[in-house]
Amino acid sequence: MKRILFSVLMVGAFAATFAQNNKVVSAFNYMKYDDELDKAKEAIDAAILHEQTSAKAKTWMYRGHVYAKIAGSELEANKTLHENPVQVAFDSYMKAYTYDTKRIEMSDLNQGLISTIGNITNQGIRDFNDKNYEKASKSFESAIAGSNKFNSTDSLSYFYGAVAFKQIKNTEKAVSYFNKCIEIDFEGAQAYNYLADIYSQSGETEMYNTIVKAGRAKYPNDDNLLTAEINIALQGDDVDKAIANLDQAIEKAPDNATLYYARGNMYEKLGNQKYEASDKAGAQENFGLAKADYIKSIEIDPNSFDANYNMGALIFNDAVKMMDIINEIKDNTKYSEEKKKADAVFLSSIPYLEKAHALNPADGATMLSLKQLYGRSGDTEKYNAIKAKLEN
Repeated sequence: MKRILFSVLMVGAFAATFAQNNKVVSAFNYMKYDDELDKAKEAIDAAILHEQTSAKAKTWMYRGHVYAKIAGSELEANKTLHENPVQVAFDSYMKAYTYDTKRIEMSDLNQGLISTIGNITNQGIRDFNDKNYEKASKSFESAIAGSNKFNSTDSLSYFYGAVAFKQIKNTEKAVSYFNKCIEIDFEGAQAYNYLADIYSQSGETEMYNTIVKAGRAKYPNDDNLLTAEINIALQGDDVDKAIANLDQAIEKAPDNATLYYARGNMYEKLGNQKYEASDKAGAQENFGLAKADYIKSIEIDPNSFDANYNMGALIFNDAVKMMDIINEIKDNTKYSEEKKKADAVFLSSIPYLEKAHALNPADGATMLSLKQLYGRSGDTEKYNAIKAKLEN
């Protein structure tokens, strides 16, 4: 009786195994025909769920074949069989490699994966262009993993994958992918610019400065990296570096008012450093260069508040420095003569400061300067008007 029961159990187990293997074969046969891909899908989906066939490379390879066929089918009915058949095909092929592949044709598996890598990359590009960055990032990530299987570097997927991950705020992967692009020198300065932007947004100043510096060293003519280095220099103490970068930028964009203003600001800063170091000649030279740049900036953009204000303030401060020297004069006649010169300099700042006030009526520093100037010039009407504005 026991022998009979054992035989029955053996027959039952064999029948179950045969049935599942038969589903794999059925899937293979069905997928040959476009109008039977639904049956192929049903058969292979059942096979991967059964313990007798789920741990076989052939099952997963055939599943990759079936879903690859679905992805490439033009038949309308097949387009609704799965929302992302290319991804399923890729995942299935990759899964096949994790099992014993001795009993399958490796060239069949390799070719299936290679074709799917191309398809999933194209899908990623379509999703990227449609701004579906979440789905695109998954496609590019898969394409990279597949290419790595063949010791190949998918540079395109690294770059677009990095941008997609940046868009969905996956900073860790975006940084990793952009660094890979830099390593393999793909997309040139763009990789540096994107990576610098990530560090800028996250407030990692040291890393931002490092990437910009490295990018500038490799791509010295890239405008974005040049602008980034200019901003770093403007915020730091390396005035000479800032001026050198601004010289390069102005050479490329001679009609950019902001660049002249920024360089003027640096010359003024350098002039102040020279003045504090008692280098009066050096100070005057740099103040002169600053004025020339502010005037050029205003010539290009007359409505620049910053250029008008800085020009007026620089002239005003020149007059203050003159008065510091004049106040040491003991001879009354000489004092009066020199004071007239200083007064004339003071008054020459008024047009620039009045323009700045017109452009930004709420700026307190401009109004305070004008109040002093109107008082010095004896213009009572304007003095009272600006005084009233300051008090309100």
